[in-house]
Amino acid sequence: MADGPVDCKKKMRDPKTGITKTCIGFIPKGKSECINHKAHLHQYVSGWCGGHNQCEGMKPRSPSGRPMKTCHMWLTCPCDCHEEISQMFAMSKRERQVVDNPEYIVDHSAFIMPTAAEVEQARALKSSSTPVTIVKSEDPRIPDTVVKEFHSKSGRAQKGELELYVKQCCDAYRIAPNRREITCGVKYVAQWIFDQKLMAVPPSPGAVDAVFKRWTAINFALIGTKPTRFLMYTPEGIEHGLEGMKAQAKRGSRTPTTLRSSK
Repeated sequence: MADGPVDCKKKMRDPKTGITKTCIGFIPKGKSECINHKAHLHQYVSGWCGGHNQCEGMKPRSPSGRPMKTCHMWLTCPCDCHEEISQMFAMSKRERQVVDNPEYIVDHSAFIMPTAAEVEQARALKSSSTPVTIVKSEDPRIPDTVVKEFHSKSGRAQKGELELYVKQCCDAYRIAPNRREITCGVKYVAQWIFDQKLMAVPPSPGAVDAVFKRWTAINFALIGTKPTRFLMYTPEGIEHGLEGMKAQAKRGSRTPTTLRSSK
């Protein structure tokens, strides 16, 4: 561990030319690694170059004759093949790029990995005690919606019911051609829910505000202040959906971010 800043003398490759040079970084006081340690040349060659003779620029084939992928780790793999190709790019005054096996074809499996949103929606479908459907959004500004069927005998909103209606209102607001003339505040949302006959009586502004606060806490939506109003869904909210953002917050995979704007 360094007592003070120490110049680093390890080798690394220039990300534009690929030419090996001495690192110009330093080891901070009290640390054992250079600030650029992730870009240093590794001590050993990669598995492609060392174990299977799949060096960059070559045309390796498997025992069955199938073209194989070559090493793409030209920035950190210390194999001489990367150095030779870097010299060729330098001589032709071209920016360094990966030189793959031109005969290699990526094998696309028939299996498609589901998105994070689809995984969380599937969990919601499995865990729900009431019928659930997933409404796919055709607008990139709106997340998909997990819709549950609610049949309250008491007339009071069931768990998750108001939140669903609030989202439906916010969805309609986001695609409304005159949304710049609308303030999607708590009173507006409450009245919209009543006008759409989703609830027998308008929900209280405080209940809508509580939904907005939960959305802010899990980074699902951007909520403005003075007055409190819905502005837009966050990119993460659109990608993962409401159920996905709830699951992330529950797992503690991220620290809830307060996104409130006065604009």
